[in-house]
Amino acid sequence: MSTAIGSDGDPPVSIVIHSARRELELTWADGTVGHYPAHWLRTRCRCAQCTAIARTGALTAGVSQTVSIIGCAPQGRYALQLTFDDGHDRGIYPFAYLREIDPARSRE
Repeated sequence: MSTAIGSDGDPPVSIVIHSARRELELTWADGTVGHYPAHWLRTRCRCAQCTAIARTGALTAGVSQTVSIIGCAPQGRYALQLTFDDGHDRGIYPFAYLREIDPARSRE
């Protein structure tokens, strides 16, 4: 089985945490650059804990607007694990999911 070049599950070619802007910048192989605010990512975490809280509608309200990303680690060749300054580090963000939730794409 082969994967098409440029598929949404491919890893980004560049990963930059902009601390002052509180955002993650991902550059993809097709040249697309995604700018992901930390709050945007934190409220879209799909770990078991956040998924349970999100069902109650309380996740967005419980996350500070000033939350920052303080760490980013690859998880194999399929995802990133982000660490936030509120102590949350359980979220795994698959590359395909990051492409899907890109704030610029969601406004189109």
